[in-house]
Amino acid sequence: MRYFLIILALLGVMVGGVLADTDSADELPVPVMIETADVRLTAEGEYVLVIDGVLGTGCDYPVNVQQVIESGVLYVDVYQMMPVDIFCPMVIVPYNDAIKLDVVRGVTAIIVNDELTFDLPAAQSAEPDAERIFSTVERVEVPDADGVLRFSGFHPDGCDVDVQIVGHMLAEDWLVVDVFRDVPFGIACTMNIPPFSAEIDLDDLLWDDPDAEEPVALDADALRLIEVNDIALLWSADAAEWQTAEREVPLILTVDAETDAPALVVSMLFDATCDDVPVRWWTRPALAPDTFDVAVYRVLANDADCDDDPLTVRARVEFSDDLPPGRYDYRFVIGAGAGLDDGEALTGDLLVPRPRPPQVDLSTRSPHVLEGITVTVSADRTVILFVDGYIPDGCETEAIVDVAQEDRHFDVTIYRVIPAGVACPMVIVPFSKSVDLGQLEAGDYTLTINGEDLTFRVD
Repeated sequence: MRYFLIILALLGVMVGGVLADTDSADELPVPVMIETADVRLTAEGEYVLVIDGVLGTGCDYPVNVQQVIESGVLYVDVYQMMPVDIFCPMVIVPYNDAIKLDVVRGVTAIIVNDELTFDLPAAQSAEPDAERIFSTVERVEVPDADGVLRFSGFHPDGCDVDVQIVGHMLAEDWLVVDVFRDVPFGIACTMNIPPFSAEIDLDDLLWDDPDAEEPVALDADALRLIEVNDIALLWSADAAEWQTAEREVPLILTVDAETDAPALVVSMLFDATCDDVPVRWWTRPALAPDTFDVAVYRVLANDADCDDDPLTVRARVEFSDDLPPGRYDYRFVIGAGAGLDDGEALTGDLLVPRPRPPQVDLSTRSPHVLEGITVTVSADRTVILFVDGYIPDGCETEAIVDVAQEDRHFDVTIYRVIPAGVACPMVIVPFSKSVDLGQLEAGDYTLTINGEDLTFRVD
């Protein structure tokens, strides 16, 4: 038997649970408004993005194209860099272009302006040169007074390959230990069944306490669940002792990938309802690149209180928040890596979106032009302004009235918001409006309305 390689892993490696910058502050990127887009493969074997749309700014500024590849996804950003203080005409500027795409080996999808997605034929990705084979664990001993966890079992194939032991602290009271070997393809194995025994010092394990700034040492006395491959030890508060337990997988499993976060929504059907038995899940990097193993199951003690009523459960399985944007593969596994459906694992892909940049508001604030202002004061000291004038550009959008009061001064602004890309007829349109300032105390007041200053008195 060759020596054991022990790896002490942190929560950052395995995740589990129970149920664009600008170079200048004076410019902002404004995406092109794309109406139609298509990805075409030329006779020379190059991918071209054909775009038709409009420049939402109305300004004929240069259009920039930025292409970034992240985890098998080619992100294409088509935008203008606009000065923040520029005034653009209210006209539509058509835009069309054919953009040569920087598609390289491994790219399986193209996302344009974070909105349009085009799937490409799956490219050949780097395949692992080994197969991960989990050992069969037959016995797990209760940790001794020194915090040493011992377990034993056998290797099912007799391959003379180093054994790896990885401990994952998924919570303060939950430890998962993986015992496996990465067996290279083509290696000659004896197919005998050599036994093994190993141990792990719990004092050497760390976990990411959400209330601590740095990983903290494991407290062996706080453990309530220890899993070593398919064998588990579950602490019974009633019996005040450790009990042997087993993982139970769902009879039926369906998955929906969330599009706004690295997470999966999982629906499960179990054949029995068990009191106070939560559904547990974890994710971990697989041997293949950009691939994750996912597990969902319950841990049942030998004396679990269960009835024959089927149980349907939904859970949200989360991946690490540190995942860079891109497309990832996942595969549902249980215990020693067996699939959930007669050895065929449930697979899918997960798209981690890029953080969206702040949306740029390109609408224009257009004030009304005032020609007459009349202040009326009623017997109960209610003050109403009657204003008339005109709209200078002909865009008859809803008038907005902002009223601010500080002591005995009122600041009133009457304006409209013109959406980006709207072409106004540029004709004069008359308007009139009344503004209620409310019931005021007696005295002298000042008023600024659309830049015009005046005074009035309330008796």
